[in-house]
Amino acid sequence: MEKPADVSIPSGFSPIISGTMVGPWSIHTPSPGTSARNRQHRCGDGWIFRRRPVHRAGPIAFAGKAMTSTTSPFPEKIQPQLRAIRPSDAEALCAIFNMPGFRRGTLRMPFEMVEQVERRIAKSGQETTWIVAELDGKVVGHGSLVVQGSPRRSHIGEINIGLDDGFVSMGIGSAILGALLDVADNWRALKRVELTVYADNEPAIRLYASHGFEVEGRHVKAGFTEGRYHDLLSMARLRF
Repeated sequence: MEKPADVSIPSGFSPIISGTMVGPWSIHTPSPGTSARNRQHRCGDGWIFRRRPVHRAGPIAFAGKAMTSTTSPFPEKIQPQLRAIRPSDAEALCAIFNMPGFRRGTLRMPFEMVEQVERRIAKSGQETTWIVAELDGKVVGHGSLVVQGSPRRSHIGEINIGLDDGFVSMGIGSAILGALLDVADNWRALKRVELTVYADNEPAIRLYASHGFEVEGRHVKAGFTEGRYHDLLSMARLRF
């Protein structure tokens, strides 16, 4: 298929080369000899883009305790490689899902099985944009944007993000969230993006607020984790 004459380049990206039209976050095979850190990812209208470094305030922290610049062996903000999820990612994602800090920020149960993750990946369809973040070939986080199925709610998408416990507070969550919002705005034309977060997860709330999300409501004692009931917040980002 031919590339349209007018190509809208997502914010924070610069075009590298052109190719076959595949849509945002499609899977591709990097050129031989390309290191994991330097791989490009294919995005929108058959162009390959490399995201420029983005510096935003407010790290995400699904772990119970966010790492600081003094405890982290990595730079304060790093730019991960973002790509579409693959069936082969199931084992790495399952390991992340079973981390105590990750689980603390979700409603997931302990001892999740790889087969469960494999089925979830296999069932994801066109309504879902699901990406992972890599550092030197290691999956360190993921994020998904799921569009509502009802025709009268098709302008709404729900976002979920999670990180490896050892890679919080490094800007990875912000990179994932920014990429998903780019898809929501520029590829799916969504008007409302929403999410749920624990009311005591202040780092995550700051991250979402820095990307334009606002608290819409509080669900009292709606989440149960580690033997206690916790409040949840509904947050949304509107674009009308």
